[in-house]
Amino acid sequence: MSSKPKERYPYIDIARGICLILVVWAHAKGPHSAYIYLFHMPFFFFLSGYLHNTETEWKGFIQKRVKNYYIPFVFWNTVVTAGRFVFGNMKIGTALRQVFWVLLAVEKDGKVMGATWFLGALFLVSAIYKLLETATKRTGQHHLILCVFFVLAAVGAYYHKLPHMQSRTVILAAFYAAGVLSRRLGFDPEKHCDPRAMLLAFALFLWLRQGMHVNMGTNVYRTMPKFILTSLLGTYIVLSLSVFLTKWFNVFTENIGALLGFIGRRGIDLVIWQFVAFWVITTFQQFLKNGSFVEFMKGDAVQTTSGGWWFLYFLAGMILPLLWTDLLRKGRLGAFLKKYHIV
Repeated sequence: MSSKPKERYPYIDIARGICLILVVWAHAKGPHSAYIYLFHMPFFFFLSGYLHNTETEWKGFIQKRVKNYYIPFVFWNTVVTAGRFVFGNMKIGTALRQVFWVLLAVEKDGKVMGATWFLGALFLVSAIYKLLETATKRTGQHHLILCVFFVLAAVGAYYHKLPHMQSRTVILAAFYAAGVLSRRLGFDPEKHCDPRAMLLAFALFLWLRQGMHVNMGTNVYRTMPKFILTSLLGTYIVLSLSVFLTKWFNVFTENIGALLGFIGRRGIDLVIWQFVAFWVITTFQQFLKNGSFVEFMKGDAVQTTSGGWWFLYFLAGMILPLLWTDLLRKGRLGAFLKKYHIV
């Protein structure tokens, strides 16, 4: 099977849209969020690996990753860190150290730009994979060898916690490598995903879910084998649902598919700005409690998602980033930001 991805898979955008909604839902602490944490990040890395272009030479590949992931990650994290230094209580030494680690793509501003760790991690994983792929391309079955290598690295990261939450990145790199290998082995969601298998996968997912707890940031997995299985099952379920929506068109599914595809194509906007949107709601909550803007900049404002507030957080996290980034892309400022790949 050719390793070169097609120009566009409609179901890929839909699958991204489904999982992005689930991510914002989980971050807003919506009901049953624990189920989502079992697979949502592995899904994105597996999908990114599946779409990995093995035919692009490494220099062009990494340049594209720098434009798409690294530049917006570094720019916005640096801007927010500067804002917290000027308006909050962050010390100069702390701010400089944070910017240093941001430049290495291993740290982020945890108060406002928390979800952007994904961009830094995906940049590192995809770039490292491409470099190793280029170095081993003359070796037979090099994608299988790389997958084994990344799996062994993930095992090491599981047993030995790395600083700056990088155990999470190393473990997710194994899912990226698995995505690359699955494509090389001929896995095609359009052929191998169907509603009956999806229902079976969902039933197995619910059964395995019992007694599980996952926190990738702190490298806590109640049972790693179950986590791997639920991650792969969740990925299969989302891909199957997205394929179903592209194949079984009627007025309802076509509109749903179009909306999900739109959300999927705006993924980076949601990743960068969803937590900022959350802080809009948090600031409103602080206003109701006679709080102040300074509380927000210090990072002392407390997010409260109980009592139905989670739904307002969810709506804000889905809608405000799209409106805000549309505004950022307008006019001369928008032209400047787009020229330098900041938005």
